[in-house]
Amino acid sequence: MIPTGGNISGAGLVTADAVNATATGSIGLNLAAASLDATASGNITVTELDEVELGNVASANGSVSIIGGHLTVNGTVNANGSAYLEASSGNITGPGSVVSPSVLLFGFNGAIDLDTTAATLTARGGYGVAIRNSGSLVLSKAESVYGNVTVAANGSLSVVEVVAGDNAALTATGNLTVDANGTGVTADDDLVLTGADQLVGHRDR
Repeated sequence: MIPTGGNISGAGLVTADAVNATATGSIGLNLAAASLDATASGNITVTELDEVELGNVASANGSVSIIGGHLTVNGTVNANGSAYLEASSGNITGPGSVVSPSVLLFGFNGAIDLDTTAATLTARGGYGVAIRNSGSLVLSKAESVYGNVTVAANGSLSVVEVVAGDNAALTATGNLTVDANGTGVTADDDLVLTGADQLVGHRDR
């Protein structure tokens, strides 16, 4: 599925074992596929009927939005803009990674376990959130109603809001800051904060 120029789009359903799409413009597809690789200059917007394995998905100048039942990131999802991944009925897991200035992950009926390279991140997983970020991170929100929340940043970590149904563990190799103007950190069970310097604005246990 490689056009000579322009966009790849359509309201119909693309059914295949493996989909490889390349566009000089944008990509917008409805899929029933086992795997997806996609490259575009503009936005990449994909709605998957069920579960899909993501290879390399890259938008050079736009955002990436992928919605499916269960998402497995085997390669790298790379967006110059935001990266939005939503699993409607399952999990969002690696072993791959998501690279974007702004990462948004939603798996209300499953768990999220992923490596990221992001400046800001929001993650909501019903049965657990585990994030390992390669650099400094502003954690806008991490929430798990029924599970643990574990977020580690290889750099500083600034936390606006964390809500954990079980345990919460936040780790930074640099400074760890809980924004005094944010909602803070709430964990039903254990709360562990680890950083080179902890500057805590508000936290609950």
